Amino acid sequence: MKKWLCMLLATLMLLATAACGKSDTAADGTTLSTTAAQATENDTTTAADTALEDPAPTDGLPNKNMDGFSLNIVHHDTSWLTWAETQLDAKEVNGELVNDAIYERNTIIEDRFNATINVTSIEKVEDMIQKEVMSGDNTYDIYMQYGIRVLSNLHLLADFNNIPKLSLDADYWNPAATGIFCIGNKQIAIAGNFSLSYASGSSCMVFNKDIYSELKIADDPYALVREGKWTTDKFFEIAAKGTADLNGDGTMDTADRFGSQGSVKSFFNGLINGADIQYVRIGEDGAPYFTLTADDRAVNFMQKLLDKVTADPYVFYNDQADVDSESANVKFTDGKCLFNTTSIHKINTKLRGSDILYGILPQPKYDEQQEKYYSQTNIGEIATLPRSFDDARAENIGILLEAMAFYSQQHIIPQYKEVILQAKAARDEQSMEMLGYVFDGICFDFGVVVWQNEVGNILMEIVFKPKANNLGSTIRIVDKMTKNKIGNLMDQLDDVP
Repeated sequence: MKKWLCMLLATLMLLATAACGKSDTAADGTTLSTTAAQATENDTTTAADTALEDPAPTDGLPNKNMDGFSLNIVHHDTSWLTWAETQLDAKEVNGELVNDAIYERNTIIEDRFNATINVTSIEKVEDMIQKEVMSGDNTYDIYMQYGIRVLSNLHLLADFNNIPKLSLDADYWNPAATGIFCIGNKQIAIAGNFSLSYASGSSCMVFNKDIYSELKIADDPYALVREGKWTTDKFFEIAAKGTADLNGDGTMDTADRFGSQGSVKSFFNGLINGADIQYVRIGEDGAPYFTLTADDRAVNFMQKLLDKVTADPYVFYNDQADVDSESANVKFTDGKCLFNTTSIHKINTKLRGSDILYGILPQPKYDEQQEKYYSQTNIGEIATLPRSFDDARAENIGILLEAMAFYSQQHIIPQYKEVILQAKAARDEQSMEMLGYVFDGICFDFGVVVWQNEVGNILMEIVFKPKANNLGSTIRIVDKMTKNKIGNLMDQLDDVP
């Protein structure tokens, strides 16, 4: 059955390729169809000719016969890593959109290159990589590691620059995420869309459509996003309208309604990163640096967040001591909040069965001049290359990973959007558009997904959770801590092959 399906899918792919025409490469390296290539050589081309539709994108990879090569990947199963979508393979078609799209992707790529994509799922990858690499074994080509474990296993990793055929600046490699793992010009991890881990962890907001309508709020939230006017100030302005003393007792308590809800970490980190502010960036010298000591714009913005939630304690509610937990008593799914800061994965797994009719929005921007919306992503698992990798396998590894990432961008991400929209997320045309803004803005903050405990969580625990007036002093403490870590990290990177 699988062999028959392979042949069918391969035939369909060949027909699609033929329909696009033979490919040529222009002087700037872009791929053109034969029609377009000929048009550039024809001095008599008319405006109507140049209005032809752009050709379908291609991965530009050679159709290499790999003679049964097996790409071996080990990653987390769902017994521990539950907060992101980690499925990488599918044994059969079962009617589930994402499962079937993954099956089709792997089948097409395996048939195209005469190769096998072999995926092993275990509870925790860091236990295996330590054992395998220290013994010199190369059982696996790629280890999908939990993000904040990558640096602690740096002595086991190799530079992805050893792997050819990877276009890491392409959209399907999420360069705003992959880029933070390029340290000292060594690419120690990569975040491609061959895994849904990063897309599923994208930070976003949901709003209660019924409450929004009941309050007769004039601003159409989807239009605000589309017009670039969905800003932090606009969010707080609207969220404040959502607060209400529902039982009329003159006291705001868990029986009433609040402007927004979410975990402390997701709420504040989402707004901060959404404003194109990162705690730690990679400098031109390739070294990470703590940004807040020299970024008055960022510090002033963070202070503004504190001032707003202090002045109006009902605009954001959370009664948990743990910065990772949402309120136990004021739940969005109970209709007690206008907004909720969440992730795509939580929408898909936690809100699907809710009776609340809700819509999806990206994180708001710093202001209307900000170029795009950014989605802070809580990392699940990310691809790393073991130090024991076999150099003779490098080209095949690169070709297969590139093909998987490219294909996923074209076919699996759209199917994943459809799965999300099958819930009560918002059965309207704007929903797919809003998911586009979320996915197009995927970014990592080194101070959240790598140095989470050293940077991001310190700010959450000491400043934002207690709403303390100590932002400046906390920044100085974190700055001192990170300077020591940066020096040690750069020394370790010298030994990464």
